[in-house]
Order: sequence, then C-alpha cells, then structure tokens
Amino acid sequence: MKKTLLIGFLSLLWFITPVKAQLEKGTKYLGGTIGLNGQTYNYDEKDTKSDTRSGSGHTISPEMQWGYFLNSSTMIGLGARYSFQWSRSQYDLPGQKNRGNSHSVQLLPFIRKYKTLGDHWAVFFHAEIGPSYNWSKTKVTGDYAYESKIDYWRHTVSIKPGLSYLFPKKGWVIEGYADVLSLNASYLVSKEGLGEAKNFMFSSGISTDFPTYFSIRVAKYLTSPNK
Repeated sequence: MKKTLLIGFLSLLWFITPVKAQLEKGTKYLGGTIGLNGQTYNYDEKDTKSDTRSGSGHTISPEMQWGYFLNSSTMIGLGARYSFQWSRSQYDLPGQKNRGNSHSVQLLPFIRKYKTLGDHWAVFFHAEIGPSYNWSKTKVTGDYAYESKIDYWRHTVSIKPGLSYLFPKKGWVIEGYADVLSLNASYLVSKEGLGEAKNFMFSSGISTDFPTYFSIRVAKYLTSPNK
C-alpha cells in the first residue's frame, strides 16, 4: 500500500506541477558523498550450520559528480566513484583466518530530468551508465592456507528518482535518492578465476524499507558571474 501511494504521489507531481525558472541554462553542478557501511558478527550456537566463529566487514565509498544544465529541466554530467571494502573472519578450525580487501573505480556519465516544486524543492530522475574496474585480494591462514587475487570489469546501468532542496541565496543543495523505486542492471565481463565467467544481474529497489533505500548528498550550484 505504501509503495502504491508513493508511486502515485511522484507521478502526480511529475505531470501536473508547473516548471519554474529556478534552474537556468549554463548552471554548473558539483556534488559529493561519502558512504560508510560496516558490520560485525559472532556465532555462539552449538548447532549452527556455519563453522564461522566471528568476523567483520566494512566499506567506504566516496563519490564526486560534476554537471551542466542544458536548460532549466535537463542536466548532463559525469560521476566518479571509488569503493574500498575490507573484511576478516575466524573459523572453528584451529588457527583458520580469512582476510580480504576489494576495490572498485567507476566512471558514470549521467543525465537528469528535473521538475521544480516552487522556489526550493524539485524532484528528478537520475540515469547513469558506465564501466567499473574491480580488484580484490584474499588471504587465508591455517591448515588450508592460500592466497588469491582477481580483477575484472563490470558495466552498470542505473535509474533512480530523487528529491532536492535548494537554498537559493547560497546555491547549496541537499539531495535525497529514493532507491525504493530504482532499477539497476550490470554485466560482468568474462574473466578467468571468477567461477562464473559471465554474469548479468538485474535488480529493483522497489520496497517500503525507507531507512535502507534512501541516501543523501550535498551539492553546489555554480551560476555564471554575468547572471
């Protein structure tokens, strides 16, 4: 029910809200975020099916975006994203430990369509497509010690809606991405050592779990000194 109401509300805004000249042609855009995620776990159940005793994993993902308004409702730009993840776990086997880290770098050209809601608010659809280069390393110590390294390319397509609030006099913007209505697809290029040589994935963020599927970005609109 919540999902249906949200879709209906965004559709209504998109079709009936008048466009105001809040965003002008030639305005430049600069935005950035830092994503942080982490977890720790510990198994203490005797009948657990997993032999993992404890572990942790953490991810940090900084991102920058540069954009240019072609007109008051359309912006094109380029995003650059880096992600670093590290993890470790300990098994019931004597001295068995697993440590690993992975990296990815993405270049994501994008396009946005805006619909303004007065002097401060606007809704938008953000579509991006681009490649990412990924590499990782895993090291296991103990009786079954080994070390592995892999690298591969992945191509992704993503579409998601968002909402922005503008401080007109300062040019600062707070943006929220509603991944509850997002669409994502990715293709993993064939690479030896990855198990499945080729991989295509499609996912939708349609959900009512708002805390999990919502992210915030701070951005800056840079207008020409002549305006």
